[in-house]
Amino acid sequence: VKYVICVPDGCADLPVPDLDGLTPLEAALTPNIDELAARATVGRAAVIPDGMPPGSDVGNMSIFGFDPSRFHTGRAPIEVAALGVTLRPDQTAFRCNLVRVVDGVMVDYAGGNPDSGAAAEVIAELDRQLGDPDRGVSFLAGVSFRNAMIAPAE
Repeated sequence: VKYVICVPDGCADLPVPDLDGLTPLEAALTPNIDELAARATVGRAAVIPDGMPPGSDVGNMSIFGFDPSRFHTGRAPIEVAALGVTLRPDQTAFRCNLVRVVDGVMVDYAGGNPDSGAAAEVIAELDRQLGDPDRGVSFLAGVSFRNAMIAPAE
């Protein structure tokens, strides 16, 4: 038996004025999702434990049977693992987003959504300028604005 778990994470979103006040999901044409739902076992689950941030990292840990209140340490370790890096016990990972700042104010948490190649160039330069192999500090290119820094845990 094979199972597919479809997690429409974030698809409901918030109402958008340009969509006549509908959410993206309400405005979307969904014939494929409708067909899947008609043939599937459909349900809802509360997967975010009380007191935890309502994000896909926490939700997916719950869905796959890991107690986020015990195992969740943030997005960075998950994303670093996705890059094929295994952290040692004496290392920690930090999310290193590329952002856009205008007049000292962050105006875009996603840095304009750069393509991964352009973002990798920025992260490589950041690693050249601020990385320190002797101290165990390195910057890793991820996907688009989502990148990481590895540093000593202490």
